[in-house]
Amino acid sequence: MSEKKDNYCERHDVDLDALPAGYTRCPYCEEEERIQAEQEHLMTRDLSLEPW
Repeated sequence: MSEKKDNYCERHDVDLDALPAGYTRCPYCEEEERIQAEQEHLMTRDLSLEPW
């Protein structure tokens, strides 16, 4: 039987225990979330309120 690890990202095949100290989440997942948030911000911003 395979045991599911708590510190493993199946989506990106990353074992967090193998990363340097300080990583609590998959760095690829964090980067994808950052990019998604930036894209949502760009799509929903009101250009009439920006001074430039």
